[in-house]
Order: sequence, then structure tokens, then C-alpha cells
Amino acid sequence: EAKDLHLNFNLTTPFMTQGTLVSNNMLSYQKFNTAGSLAYGYSSLTTEDYQRTVTFSTKNQVSYGLVDVGVNYEYAPLHYHSMTNYGTKTYTDDNHKKHKLETSVSENLEVNDDIKFTIREDLTFDYVDSTKFNRGKSRWEPQLSANGSMYFLDGRLGLFPMASISYVSDFEAWSPEASLGTTFVVTEPLALSLNVGYAENYPSFSQLYWDDPWYKGNEDLDQERITSAEASLDFNYETISYKGTLFARYMKDAIVGSYTTTPNVDNLSDSAYFGTEQTLDIRMNDIAWMHYSYLWNRSYDLSGDNDFDDDVRVDYVREHSFKMGFTFKFKKLTISNDLSYLGKTESSGHDVPYVYLVNVNFQYDFTKNLTAYLAIDNLFDEDYYYSYGYPMPGMKIRLGGTWKF
Repeated sequence: EAKDLHLNFNLTTPFMTQGTLVSNNMLSYQKFNTAGSLAYGYSSLTTEDYQRTVTFSTKNQVSYGLVDVGVNYEYAPLHYHSMTNYGTKTYTDDNHKKHKLETSVSENLEVNDDIKFTIREDLTFDYVDSTKFNRGKSRWEPQLSANGSMYFLDGRLGLFPMASISYVSDFEAWSPEASLGTTFVVTEPLALSLNVGYAENYPSFSQLYWDDPWYKGNEDLDQERITSAEASLDFNYETISYKGTLFARYMKDAIVGSYTTTPNVDNLSDSAYFGTEQTLDIRMNDIAWMHYSYLWNRSYDLSGDNDFDDDVRVDYVREHSFKMGFTFKFKKLTISNDLSYLGKTESSGHDVPYVYLVNVNFQYDFTKNLTAYLAIDNLFDEDYYYSYGYPMPGMKIRLGGTWKF
């Protein structure tokens, strides 16, 4: 059983004489009993276990001249109810309350029509109070960043540098990031691009401090360090759009999960990932179009004495995935459907099997401002999960609408 209710209120209005205010607000209520087949969960799960979530978020931005100011806030209290408490036959209730506040100021600088820069100052505050932590946890993260776009050769060659530095308060550490991208238009429909970068990712509070019988966080986790490179080819001609990307990533201290060790999350000292992502969009006419995408992601666990010749996979990294979608529009009715293939993942403990999923969506435009939809997720009620121990819902029917005023 699942209940999912959403209310959205969006506003765009002039601000003072030359500015614009954009405000996006959302309030949602969700209640999910144990999803999917219990065959893929723990034996202690029952259909009376549930999760209840109320989420409020507001995203606001004022643009005035060359300056943008943003203020975002999210409050998400989660309530977990277990009838068995991991086989002890006593029920438990857990609460997990999350607050996140983000403020930003950005200044847009134009040297000329071909060279532009943006300087941005951010301040993020995260606070989580959870019965799984036994105490509240907070993180302040001020950040200074700059990015630019520079075009040469009559716009055929583009350079896109980015650099940032932030301070992560609970780790008492500075975190740098940087990237450089370039594009070159070979001919009008064909362009090549290359991007290299370095980034860091710090563990979440749950990964650090979660504490219950089936999942133990790890307070000794370090941040991930990611060095990446990718090359892409873009082809856009009339009704056909294609993009092919080759990528390579090296990760130092990747944060990975495990169901065979305690704690259940740790740093993988060295790992590498190579693959390709392909997307193709074909618009046959004004009433029908298709979309295809494929991802191949080969992982290598290089920790300890492992090397590439050993061909050891990183746990729970999906190697193959494919999606094919069709959309038909007839007058005021739009019908969309998609087929997804999620390949199996391997691990040292529990493999995740492959699955095929089909989703269908019907949308009807009563007027230019009033739209209703009916969506059916997992049409054939497949039993599956993305991560071991977390069964996903079976067939789900969603009804909704949009009213613009």
C-alpha cells in the first residue's frame, strides 16, 4: 500500500523595477508500507511495517541586473514503524528529521559577448536529528566558486573553466573542486567536446552515524576523491539528435556499502570506472517521437593487491542499463510509455538480479492552463530492488494534475 500526495505552488513575478522573483514551493505527504515482494527483503519484514514522510521545500531566487540571490529551505521529517524490530517481535518507532538551508549570491560579469564569468558565494547548513544517531548532527559549508565561458573562432571553439573551494565544518577540512571543458563545432550539425575534472564528496550523516541491528555507519569514513575525464560527440540534424560519450573515472576512498562486514559502509582505497553513454532522440513528426539511451559502466576494484588483470568488480555497480521510450500526441491527449532494462549487479555478498520495467503515462490537456494525468509505474508488477534489502514497489497507479494561473 502506498499513499503519495503532492501540492506545488510556483510564482514568477517582477521584482522592483528591473528584477524578477521566482519562487517554487512544494508540500508532500507519503506513506509506504513494505514495498514489493518480501522475498527480496529481510525475513523480519511484515506488510504492517511502514515509512511516513512529510516534506516541505521552498526555492526562491531574485534576479536584479547582473546579481542573483537565492534562498532555499527544506524540512523533511521521516517516521519509521516496525512491527517486529528485526525479529524480536516488539514494535519500534524511529524518527529522522532533516533541515537544510541554502543561501547564495552570484555576480555575472560580461567582458564582451564572447567572454563571461560568474562568481558565486554559497552557505549551506545541514541539520539532522535522528533516533538512529542518538543525537543531532550539523554541518556548515561555506563555498566560493567561479565559472566562465569563452568563445573563439567565431563561436566554434568554447572553453568552460570552473573552480571552487569550500569548508566542511564537521570534518574541519577544505574541499577543492575544479574542471575544464571545451567544445569544438566541426560542422553545423556535428560538435566534439572534452572535459576533465577533480571533485570531492563527503559522507552523509547516515553513512557516518546510522546505528541499528542491520546497518552500522562508520565514523571513520574519509571523503571520496574523484578524478574524471570524458569525451563526447554531438550530432543534431533536423529531427535526429544523438550524443555519444566515453568516460573514465578514478576514485580514491570511494564510499561503498557491504552486507557482509561491520560497519556496513567503508572506503574502498582505489577503484576505476570506464564506459560509454549513448542517447538518441528521433522526432518522426509532430505527433510521435522516440528516445533511446544505453549506459555501459565497467568497474574495477583496485584495492589491496588487485590490479586491472584481476578484473575484480566494485560491489553493486550496475554495468548495463538501457531505456527505450515512445511518445504519441493526438490533439489534447499525450500517451508516453517506456521500457527499461536494469542489468544485474555483482557483490561479494548478495547479487542484484536484472529486471525489465514498463511504465505508461496518459496526459490530457483540458485547457492551456489545466492538465490531468494518469501514470502506471511497473505495469507488469515486477519484483525487484536496486539495493539488497530494499524491495521496490510493485505496480503503482498515480493520478494528478497541474493548474497554472
